[in-house]
Amino acid sequence: MPVSFDYEKINGGDSSEFRRFFDNFYPKLLSLACRFVEEETAEDIVQDTFLFYWEMKDCLEINQIHSFLFKIVQNKCLNYLKHCETVRAYEAQIHIAQLRADYINEKTDANEIFQQIELYEIQAKLEEAIRKLPEKCGQAFLLRFFEEKSYKEIAEMMGISHRTVEGHINRAINQLRPLLRHLLAILI
Repeated sequence: MPVSFDYEKINGGDSSEFRRFFDNFYPKLLSLACRFVEEETAEDIVQDTFLFYWEMKDCLEINQIHSFLFKIVQNKCLNYLKHCETVRAYEAQIHIAQLRADYINEKTDANEIFQQIELYEIQAKLEEAIRKLPEKCGQAFLLRFFEEKSYKEIAEMMGISHRTVEGHINRAINQLRPLLRHLLAILI
């Protein structure tokens, strides 16, 4: 028999009724999210969904709250997957540019001093731009792209969630994108 809830109490801020609601729907929503993403990310998405509902409960007029929550979880999972694809594509572009730069460096020994000066200048510009990033964004970016750490390793090192690491790296890439395009144009 399905468990019933007093949505008026929940909307009124009754935390014990919300807790019952949460305890009943959390495993179901987590199960749905795990169909799309890994469990750690699924947990974050489901918790974010409940937090959104709790914060917006006064503004929402929903007849089927459980259907609404399932739809939010599904949409958040799909958005997360789109974001991951974008990050992977950008990482691939950076990797290709690095391979091109390595190839050019190997094939043009005649101008080695000039190349070293140019690379030093590019590195200095990049380091300066990274220093201007918020501290955690810069740290996550350096660990990912200069020390080649995985998102999981970075999360453990920084004591934050995998999803927060992705957010920091995405924010850093977005802020560095204009400079990186300029620097890649110089290298290519």
